[in-house]
This record gives sequence, structure tokens and C-alpha cells, in this order.
Amino acid sequence: MSDQQKPTHGFASSIEAYQRAVERNDNEAASDAMHDLFAAAAKVTMDNPDLTTKLLLTAKDLESKGEWEAAIDVYQNILSIADLDALTEMQAHENLGIISRWMNRDSESLEHRRRATASARRSESAIILSICLQREAGCMIRCGQIDDAISRLDEALSVLDDGPMYDTQRANALTGQAMCAVKKGSLTAADLYLEEAFHLLKPSAKITIAAGVQGNLAYWWSVRAQLQTAQQDNAESLSSWRKAVETMRQIAALPHVEPSKANSALADMLKGLARALTAANLEEEMNAALEERRKALDAVGLPNYQSK
Repeated sequence: MSDQQKPTHGFASSIEAYQRAVERNDNEAASDAMHDLFAAAAKVTMDNPDLTTKLLLTAKDLESKGEWEAAIDVYQNILSIADLDALTEMQAHENLGIISRWMNRDSESLEHRRRATASARRSESAIILSICLQREAGCMIRCGQIDDAISRLDEALSVLDDGPMYDTQRANALTGQAMCAVKKGSLTAADLYLEEAFHLLKPSAKITIAAGVQGNLAYWWSVRAQLQTAQQDNAESLSSWRKAVETMRQIAALPHVEPSKANSALADMLKGLARALTAANLEEEMNAALEERRKALDAVGLPNYQSK
């Protein structure tokens, strides 16, 4: 790696500070380190404007304007660059997978997720591989490929090192396992997966600036809601959907979170809440939830996105 490509000292020290804070369950220090990490990451990006960085920034700018097809073209241009490094290739496929999902092209989204995972394997980073495997599994769940999703989640768990630094990723993979168990009708197993996942999430759940942690928590509440529906406990399911939505609203309000990602995830949670409100015969609240969902998607240029 060249000197230009190496993280700055501030970036590395922020990562180390965050890891130490997580290990001692110091939420305030972890939050401060996260602030520093965002600032350092932005500086690394702007201090190294090579061709791929410029193209990635261009694509993100197009996404912010809702110009999705133009953003797709830029990511495809990135993938055509000779000798592209594994992480940039992974990022391009990852973003193409996200946009394809927003365009309701599920099979195309899954193909990009698979390629992102293949690129992550070349990166030799266990945490990046685990994240890509989990995201590929999530796409497989949406496509009804439950057994394949379970296989990816098993691997996602197996590649992670021990220790609290990776507990939130372990929790997310276990929550995915719970979702698969619900889909297969194994409700007792789903309950156990969720219990273990929450135990891992709880120490960092108060770090409200950590969008990834909070996103995992929102996902946990949504899967719990679906389990409770399967258990015919509609009242508790409605309560869990409310918590999932409230958590996503808090994420969407964070200044460092991409609005398109936050609002589409919020739309997913609001659709689940609307179903639960329908089951509870709360028509007025259901209409309000669907109207909030419509506004959230319109705000980021995704009026046709269909949650599953």
C-alpha cells in the first residue's frame, strides 16, 4: 500500500479509541471516538482524490439528486477500470446492489451482492467479508432463498474474531438467522437467536450516533415483530414494529447518514407497521404510517420502491 493510500494517524487512532471504549462498555467515549472517526474518514477521502475516489464521489452526488440510472453508469465505469482494487470493486457492486433493490430489480441486486462478497474475499478483511455475506443473505431472504441465506450467515459468523468489537455484527447475523427460522416455521429457534442477538446488542445500544448499531437494533425489532406475528401475538408485534420505526426515525435524523439509505429502511419499517396496524383495525394510524412512508421515499427520489 502506498503512503497516499494509508489511513492517517487520526483515522487509525480513532478506530483504536472506539475499540477500547467498546471493550470497556464506555458509551460516551465510544460516541466521542465515532465523531472523530467520521471526521478523519472524510479527511482521508478528500486528501486522496484519485480517479476511483472522484468517480465514487460523483456517483454519490448523483444518488443524492435521485439520478439513479446515471449513478449506475458511473459505478459500471468504475468496474471497467483495469486492476481495480478489491475494496473499490466491492463498494461499487455493493452500491449497485442497493440501487437495484430500490429499482425493484431483486435478481440484479442479488447478483451484485454475490459479486460484492467475491470481492470482499479478495480483500482479506474478515469484518468486510462478514458484512458482505450478511447483506447477500438479506437479499437471499427477500428472494425466498432461505437455505442459501442460512449458509451465508453461518459463514458470516464463522469468520469474525472473538471479542466485543464484533459483537454488533455477530448480533446482526444472529438476527438474520432468526428471520430465516421464522420463514421456516422454527419459532423456538428464532426466539433463541433473537435472545442471543439482543444480549450482544445491549451494551452498545445507547450509542445513538452509531447508525450501524442502531440499524441492527431496528432490524432486530422488525424480526421480533414478525416472530410475534407468527406466534399470533399481534399486540406485541405492533409494539415491536413501533420500536423499529422509532429507531429508524432516529437514524434518519443523524447528519452523517445517507438520506436514501435511511429513508428506504424507514419505509421498510413503516410498511411493516402499517400491516400490524391493519391487523389491529387501526385504520387512521395505518393511513398515517403509509403517508409517512410515501413522503420519506418521495424526499429521496424513490417513489416506486416496493418494500418486501
